[in-house]
Amino acid sequence: MSEMSMEQLNFRRSILGEIIRQAKADNDPRIDEPKRQLRIIVSEINKRLGLPEPKDTAVGLDSIDIVSRFNQ
Repeated sequence: MSEMSMEQLNFRRSILGEIIRQAKADNDPRIDEPKRQLRIIVSEINKRLGLPEPKDTAVGLDSIDIVSRFNQ
C-alpha cells in the first residue's frame, strides 16, 4: 500500500464506500470483504496523515448496566 498515492487511496476509499452502501441496500451477505478492505485503506490514510489509530473497544459483562422491570 505504501506505493499508492493519497489520491489513489482516497479514490479506492470512495469506491469501497459506494460498494458497501449498495451491499447494505441489497442485503448482500458478501459485505464483510469490502468492509475489511476499507478498514485497511482508512488505516493507511490515517497513518500517512499522522492521525492516531483507533483503539479496539472491549465490552465485558462487568461494564454493562442492565436494568429490567417486571410487572409485580
